[in-house]
Amino acid sequence: MDRVVIIDTETKGLSPHKGNHRIINLAAVEVIDGDITGSIFHYFINPEGKKSTSEAHAVHQIQDSFLLDKPTFCQIAEEFLEFIDGARLSFFHSEFDIDFLQAEIDRCGLDIVFKRDYDVSCLMKDFAKRENDGRYVKLDNACIRYGIDIAERKTHGAAIDAFITAELYIKFHYSGDKPLSKTPHQNERDEPTAFPIPRAYKDPITGKAIQLNYCKNPNCRNYGVVALNPKRKEDGSLMRGLGNDYRFTKTKIGRVLTCTICGTSTKLINNKAFVEEANRQKQIFSIKEICCPDKKLETSRRRTRPCRNATVNWLDKPKRYTLRGTVPSTVESLKHREAQRLECNACHNPFHIPLNAEYGQKRAGINAILFGMLVNKGIVNRMEEILGVPITLIYHRIEFFFNQCVEFDRWHIQNNIQALKGKTLEVRTGNTTCLTGVTKEIVALQN
Repeated sequence: MDRVVIIDTETKGLSPHKGNHRIINLAAVEVIDGDITGSIFHYFINPEGKKSTSEAHAVHQIQDSFLLDKPTFCQIAEEFLEFIDGARLSFFHSEFDIDFLQAEIDRCGLDIVFKRDYDVSCLMKDFAKRENDGRYVKLDNACIRYGIDIAERKTHGAAIDAFITAELYIKFHYSGDKPLSKTPHQNERDEPTAFPIPRAYKDPITGKAIQLNYCKNPNCRNYGVVALNPKRKEDGSLMRGLGNDYRFTKTKIGRVLTCTICGTSTKLINNKAFVEEANRQKQIFSIKEICCPDKKLETSRRRTRPCRNATVNWLDKPKRYTLRGTVPSTVESLKHREAQRLECNACHNPFHIPLNAEYGQKRAGINAILFGMLVNKGIVNRMEEILGVPITLIYHRIEFFFNQCVEFDRWHIQNNIQALKGKTLEVRTGNTTCLTGVTKEIVALQN
């Protein structure tokens, strides 16, 4: 007589050692000479206060409150050992179940070692080795390949999983039936839908069309090759996939563009949003130009066009302007803070440029102290008391400090860009060397 007991467990988590997780559902089904006898051992088990992880509960959906009046493992351990006595033991995933059973037996103080005292087999490993080129499959997929009905298995449970595993064991060891080589597709295939690649967008500043939806792997031949929209069949219906070596993939973050050559996936990019944000960033971190303000344009009845120097930077073309001396600060204690007087040679409009950022500030002496307080995360109300200034002035100075920091950053960025012009960036990854011309990218940034 060939007696085998098929065992399955449901647990509070994934590890009886790292997480100290416990068994909450245990079932064993008896198989003799290739037939299920109907003899079954089945208990829900009190985990003695151990809570389920969210992942484990999503699998078995057994509430913690349901287990409060159930027996502990030690209370049913002797009965379980009597049921499996003299039988060979089989599990679908033996490593997982044996670890939990051994931990529970050890907790009860019983001198039992399953791998030593019993003939244990793992159906998942046996199926993978004989039928699937060594690749593991899930219990559901193995059953589907053998044509075993699993429609009643809505959620995981030790009893139903043990019965299904017993049927699979009989099919695998006794029937001689050959399973399907692949698991059939279970979900209905979605019909192809028109989901176009985001359109290219013309940069209003450079006039260049921007399209960034392509493979981002520089070692792939698809790198920089823009994905094309799906083609249509003769009847007008859409073909599967896209127009070239790309496809859409559904992920947790939504639909992504996947290169079919190298497998690299990237999020779809809204080209218009990218260009507008890039131009905004360029505007923030570009050096502020000093041009003719052309204040007379608004009051003049004859002129309709702005002065030709309204977009000409004084620092780039100083001959378009005339220096008219300096203007001292109106603050008595800061007479040394001056502004440069300029006159536009086109419209003869006078204006002045502060030579110091603190020009015109009546309380410039508090700047260094206030900045130090802000850097050290001081309380604004306390700053008001210490410095004896209104809180509105503090907020105005915060804006002033921010603008000065941006100006400082702009200056360094421009210097770094100028230093990189004409140079080549070399990136080494393992044994691969990728040389990229930086000059073109820098020019693109400046433009």
